[in-house]
Amino acid sequence: MTANDDIWLDAGTPVHEDAQIEEYDLTSSPNDFNIKTIYDFIDSCAVKIPGFQRNYVWDIRRANKLIESLIISLPVPQVFLYEAGDNPFLVINGQQRLMPICYFVRQRFPRREKRAERRRIFNEHGRVPDETLHDDDFFENFNLCPEFAPHRPNNFLRLNYSTLGDYRFQFDLRTLRNVIVKQIRSSDDDSSIYEMFNRLNTGRQSYPQEIRARLYHSPYYGMLFRVKLDPRWLSCWASRSLSYTCVILRRCSAWQGGRKATNTHLLCSAS
Repeated sequence: MTANDDIWLDAGTPVHEDAQIEEYDLTSSPNDFNIKTIYDFIDSCAVKIPGFQRNYVWDIRRANKLIESLIISLPVPQVFLYEAGDNPFLVINGQQRLMPICYFVRQRFPRREKRAERRRIFNEHGRVPDETLHDDDFFENFNLCPEFAPHRPNNFLRLNYSTLGDYRFQFDLRTLRNVIVKQIRSSDDDSSIYEMFNRLNTGRQSYPQEIRARLYHSPYYGMLFRVKLDPRWLSCWASRSLSYTCVILRRCSAWQGGRKATNTHLLCSAS
């Protein structure tokens, strides 16, 4: 393959350093919702995970630490939500903290190998339906399993939401700071949510496709996200290590550019 043949694999044009930064007219309202209220928001489909967010990736060990921190009153980082009219709250930052709360209350924890299929179901229904929640292919029981420390017994070992006893009342009423961002003047420009997401997530390691989603937001990317969750597409790829969105994007780019994309090119560039 020559250098010219590989131009279509480029991730995008560089951003000019002298580009003007947009000024936004927003309000930010801090709210200390208790855990019961947060769960009710999620379960009633009032909270939505937008397409530019990655899937839920925390393992049960990290989820355990979060739940235990809430029970024993340790501080937990705040969550950022975006309010757009009568639409559900969009999660800008904090999905990995919100979802373990929901899973713990429902006493089921998601299996890693079903991330994409579970995301599709969540998007279709606005929540995880009961039949999916109790499907052992998608979820397992969520019992607390704190890290073992010699000579330090842990009162939460093997407990779940229904067996917390007196700790359940503490957990339900524990508050988590939510910052709700809202645009003051109505506008079709919602780029502020992407700017916030990009800046709040600068510190963590990101995959190339996550960076593209933050910087090049558009209805086109929304289409890519919907296609990625299509079961017909998922069945075409046995590997779970690839970025589905990245592969679809490169396939569309090659097709629109009139070039023939081989699977070898797509797989190499998506990893």
